[in-house]
Amino acid sequence: MFPRVMGQFLPERDKTGFEIAKDDCIKGAVVFFDGVGRFFAKCFPKSSQLWRFFRADLVNFIVFNRFAFLKQNRQVIRIVLQELLTKPDFVGEIVRAFQARLAESPRLVESNLGILLEKHPEYQPMDLLRIIAGPLVAYFMQRFVFFPDREFAEERDLKLIAKQILLILN
Repeated sequence: MFPRVMGQFLPERDKTGFEIAKDDCIKGAVVFFDGVGRFFAKCFPKSSQLWRFFRADLVNFIVFNRFAFLKQNRQVIRIVLQELLTKPDFVGEIVRAFQARLAESPRLVESNLGILLEKHPEYQPMDLLRIIAGPLVAYFMQRFVFFPDREFAEERDLKLIAKQILLILN
């Protein structure tokens, strides 16, 4: 009934194949970001001299693993994106759910930001969201909305996206 993704469960479509409860969409969106936190907890650097290495690992994880999540759950993600674009109240619900989740692990959030912002402390969290999620969402839309029948070199494309993100963060 629920596909397993990074130790979490993401709801599937209901019997009609089209409707998913709003709560399930919110949970699915939050699950997307939970995987980043679990990865980071395993790789927390003991010394700031390792931050460059870990930043690259973290960015590569985000790009490859989270795109795999998007790809595996593309029907649900399309619905979440549609809801985000058409229902302002839904955006607020997603933001509140993320804020609650982030409040559970303030040290982890601070550490993630430290690694990603080491070279650019002037960047804000919304800057990071745009820098990292923007290319992933654009690639998702290209692959599964605009050109679903085209062939893509996924590994090459994701490596290029990771490289672009690292260029901005380094």
